[in-house]
Amino acid sequence: MDIIGGYESCEAAEPSGRSTISGGAQEQPALRIRGNGVVNLRGLVLRDGIRGSSTYNGGGIYYKGNGVLGLRDTHIVENRSTGIEVETNGGEAFVSLEGGVVIARNHLWGAVMTGQVSVSVMSTYNEFSENGSDGLALSDGASVDVASSGNVFRDNGGLGILIGQSGVLPARTSHLESITPGDPLTIIGNKEGAIGMFSEGAPVVLCGRNLRIDANGDAMHAHPTFDMNGNARLELNTACDWTTPAPICPAGRSRCNSVSYNSPGDGYPLFSATSGAAIVVDRVWIEKNASSSIFSTNLGEPSSGANITATNTAVVDNTLRDNIAEALNGGFVRIEASTITGSLASPTFLGVAPGGLVVSDTIVDRPQLLLDSDGPDRTFLRNLLSPHRLGANAGADIVEGEVLFLPDSICLRADALGIDHAADAAPPLDVFGMQRVVDNVHRENVGGARDIGACENPLIDDSIFDNGFESGAG
Repeated sequence: MDIIGGYESCEAAEPSGRSTISGGAQEQPALRIRGNGVVNLRGLVLRDGIRGSSTYNGGGIYYKGNGVLGLRDTHIVENRSTGIEVETNGGEAFVSLEGGVVIARNHLWGAVMTGQVSVSVMSTYNEFSENGSDGLALSDGASVDVASSGNVFRDNGGLGILIGQSGVLPARTSHLESITPGDPLTIIGNKEGAIGMFSEGAPVVLCGRNLRIDANGDAMHAHPTFDMNGNARLELNTACDWTTPAPICPAGRSRCNSVSYNSPGDGYPLFSATSGAAIVVDRVWIEKNASSSIFSTNLGEPSSGANITATNTAVVDNTLRDNIAEALNGGFVRIEASTITGSLASPTFLGVAPGGLVVSDTIVDRPQLLLDSDGPDRTFLRNLLSPHRLGANAGADIVEGEVLFLPDSICLRADALGIDHAADAAPPLDVFGMQRVVDNVHRENVGGARDIGACENPLIDDSIFDNGFESGAG
């Protein structure tokens, strides 16, 4: 069934605008759909639905069934409830956003999908904005696939995207990406943060690339920008099962993936993994955020095997209360082939037993205090480029606690192993997606620019290589 609005008259050959379907300020949705068929909505405005006192199915659209719902050039706005709610009826349902769909200014969630619901966004310029709670909420087996440009999750009262799993239905992997370099998928200005995921049962996974995560969080809604809990896994720009080729970063600061200007609130980290959750960050530019730390496991939570891995990542000019990375309460943090500069934190890295912390093949520019650790059995540094500049703490206080140092770990000479060296497990691309060139150690650099840290050809201020590190050495 097709419902197409926007015709000026019965004689009009083509629609020229949108038609409004109103809930009439009654305790009912603007449009209720039940069944297992295919329903396509075009050129509509669905508004003024109200959540009833004894039901949760108010709003712009309430859909229950195992069929297909297609939306194009349709606005779901200003409902005194959730904008669109989709529930399966024991089977599977498919929701397709085909361009020009705006879900905005609804009093509760923008969209809620419950059960085996697959949300597909393969067309450009769809928007989840200014809703009272989360922009898009997926639960109990629901998933989303975005593979087009110009899509936005912005200025929602909760998270941009929430994915939860509390039932027994099998979970699915969700994907977020923009296929157009320079036109990323944007998650911006959401009051409680960008992405939250939790699972009490089957694993939930979200893969993202070519994302712009900006200005999420405020003092009134303290919450991590990325909050992973339980059997949840977030992967940014990693080797997921993508359906389209990876976008190639153009030269310069195109930043295929950027996380900037976010403010999780006092005491909260930018990336948080608790209760066994996992975060994998690869080729991400993290700049000018204000938080307690960048990466944190189990902060304020019981001990678990939560873990965070960051590779080929630049952490630049952030304002931090505590640390760059902290492995707490049994958690594990690994940082490889990355660059940390202009982000004052003391200590830069914190490892607390029984947690574990590994930092390798990484630039740490001018730390106040490089490391504090009481977990020597699982904490070590390898092939670091870190100037011996600590002000009043210079000298022996560069490290507190016990730590296993491999040769040339601190204050590398120009011919040390860490220069022109990429981590063994690191992908062959740097933070900008450019191919790395790794020369042999103890030789003059002839194959390309320096490649320690996040960048093959560093676009950060060259002061990183001051204090005795020769820029041309190999």
